[in-house]
Amino acid sequence: MEQAFERLTERLSALGAHDVLMSAGGDVILACARTDTPDWSIGIEDPRDRQRLVMTLPMRRGAVATSGIAARGQHIVDPSTGRPPTGLLSATVIGPSLTWADVYATAAVVKGADADRWVSTLANHAGVLVGTDGAVRTVSASL
Repeated sequence: MEQAFERLTERLSALGAHDVLMSAGGDVILACARTDTPDWSIGIEDPRDRQRLVMTLPMRRGAVATSGIAARGQHIVDPSTGRPPTGLLSATVIGPSLTWADVYATAAVVKGADADRWVSTLANHAGVLVGTDGAVRTVSASL
């Protein structure tokens, strides 16, 4: 999806400034080239109730990827144990690249309760983590 997004924004730039957002499977990539438009509002679903949002993020550029149990159930395996990870219901990572946001979100789910510290070490990335108790934790972007 990231390559398709880049090609689309390149083609649209020849026609002038455009805001572009692509979404697939819970992953979002966006860029705003216009200065007269508001931010996109990106919702992060509650993994316990997909009709509810745990947070909305105003964004003009970047990528958002979420991994967890909400859409596909318990499908992630911790490679060190061969078992489903524990500690998080979902992890959302926000950053400049959709590919890496997706990789980091899945890795954060595997890290479980220790994901906060790990996500905080990722340069130019932030996170929204939902624990098994439903608590929502945010991790600021590391620069």
